[in-house]
Amino acid sequence: MSLAQVLAFPLAGCLLVSATALARSERLSLPMYPDMTAVLDYGSGGCADTVWVSIRTPEKRDLEDGKAVRKVMAWAQMMTQADCPQALAIALVANVGGKAVYKGKARKADGWVLVEVKPAKPKVQAKSSTTTPPKSKAVAQDAPGTFTDTGLAAEFNSQRLSQPDGPMQKPPAVVSTAVPGEQAAAEGQAAVVVQLPAGTAGQLPAAGDQTGGATEGGSGTGVLNSQVVTTQAAESLDPLRIAAEQGDADAQFKLGMMYAKGQGVAQDQSQAASWFRKAADQGDAAAQFNLGIMYAKGQGVEQDQQQAAFWYLKAADQGDVDAQNNLGTRYSKGRGVPQDQQQALHWYRKAADQGSAEAHYNLGVMYDNGRGVAKDEQQAVAWYRKAAEQNHASAQFNLGVSYAKGQGVPKDQQQAVSWFREAADQGFAKAQYSLGLMYDNGNGVVKDPQQALFWIKRAADQGYVDAQSSLGVRYTNGEGVAINQQQAFSWFRKAADQGDANAQFGLGIMYENARGVAQDYQKAAFWFRKAAAQGFAKAQYNLGGMYYRGLGVARDHQQAASWFRKAAEQGHANAQYNLGVMYANGQGVAQSRQQAAFWYRKSAAQGHEAAQKALKSY
Repeated sequence: MSLAQVLAFPLAGCLLVSATALARSERLSLPMYPDMTAVLDYGSGGCADTVWVSIRTPEKRDLEDGKAVRKVMAWAQMMTQADCPQALAIALVANVGGKAVYKGKARKADGWVLVEVKPAKPKVQAKSSTTTPPKSKAVAQDAPGTFTDTGLAAEFNSQRLSQPDGPMQKPPAVVSTAVPGEQAAAEGQAAVVVQLPAGTAGQLPAAGDQTGGATEGGSGTGVLNSQVVTTQAAESLDPLRIAAEQGDADAQFKLGMMYAKGQGVAQDQSQAASWFRKAADQGDAAAQFNLGIMYAKGQGVEQDQQQAAFWYLKAADQGDVDAQNNLGTRYSKGRGVPQDQQQALHWYRKAADQGSAEAHYNLGVMYDNGRGVAKDEQQAVAWYRKAAEQNHASAQFNLGVSYAKGQGVPKDQQQAVSWFREAADQGFAKAQYSLGLMYDNGNGVVKDPQQALFWIKRAADQGYVDAQSSLGVRYTNGEGVAINQQQAFSWFRKAADQGDANAQFGLGIMYENARGVAQDYQKAAFWFRKAAAQGFAKAQYNLGGMYYRGLGVARDHQQAASWFRKAAEQGHANAQYNLGVMYANGQGVAQSRQQAAFWYRKSAAQGHEAAQKALKSY
């Protein structure tokens, strides 16, 4: 009987075993299966429509009779109904030795019956590779990439706005690690990572970053990945402190965790760091890892990235998978150690060999960008797939992009939609936006403006700037929604405040033409200038028009010609024509028939009728 067969029935009435709650995820330990762990992930937004359960075990026989899985799903159902009653489904991934062997989904509408989900295509295996570790050490991470926008179209008279152009793009700069909260000092929040030694029951990872995995320093929320100690009811603080003071490393670690989390004692990061150091000095890998986190974040100790890398290395050398992953990230970026992509690869592979989804994803990023290895999109896809099958949202998104663009795999829009949906269900904003674009364009799905709006709005509600700008356009033009200029203005303003040139240009149009706001040429010029300063050609053209007409600014033909030129050099046909007119008339520039003809010719080649007529005189 297969695992799918033994699991295909309702899950109510199964035994619940010990669990400890944290903000967005839970961890369960099963006494009958000491090497098995299960993690319940509510999603990066707190409660996604689909919550995920990941089971990890080194032995396939632990799963064969289905008992352990039924216990896990019963626990997941109870926790979901208590903490996320709005959730519509529970998705399960069972991993043996880091390899996904079963995927299933239980839907609320179907009475929480677990049904196997078969992959649409066979799994792509990554080629094995060995790397001899160099002798230097370091830290790493980059910032996420963005989608490409062509911007909004408008001329002097503010023609109809147009949607951002949308091929979705991977965020190759995002390097995921096992510690979601380790970021640059300006981005960090007060949090601590704690980790238990192997075999300790009651471990609970805290919520990771928006990707569903942990990140070190760039795209995460600043909440560190933590595993907390569940102490026995009869265990009091005094015996634990006595044991710790007598040199018991495990007690020192637990006491450090209690101070770090404020469990049973007043929270005190300095005390936490002190006790972690005592345990770390005795070789406790979990304490070494936590001490690295505290140095990285400057919690309880003065921030010191070199010390962070030092303690990560100590833990990594003992096989701590999270430390190996974080060390790889530090080498990739050169944070606290010299930048060394070969060392990054070495440590990522170490962690990947232990089944780390974050390391699988990071290796995909390395191959996708040719960092430390020859660029290899097929290998990138293989590693993304390994992470994606463990519910890593960034990897699912990147895999969707690979299918959408045919990078490393045959182009397959349906597969792209499938992977975008997996990540979108976890609250991953870029995937939600991409899924909206797929519905908008009818790529891989039936064209559906309402579904497009639904997913784009979900991304916008999370602050995703491209989605906010897109909603501004939709409400302006009535695309999938009734025209609502107030809503358009609101969404443009949200995106503009994040520095989005497309939205800044949109606000300029609205102020210039009294759309949803009182007409205000000064504010129009202000927002056009904001966008123009970022090289946005249409804003440069409109700002030139404001100077030409003296609207919101003092009339200044030299400034007008300057901004027309900036837009014209980017191929803006109207700007090219206007610059030709100014050369012909000597407005703001020295009169020149040769220059006038040059710009008329540029504009006419793009089909500009006025430019074509003007050329007849030259």
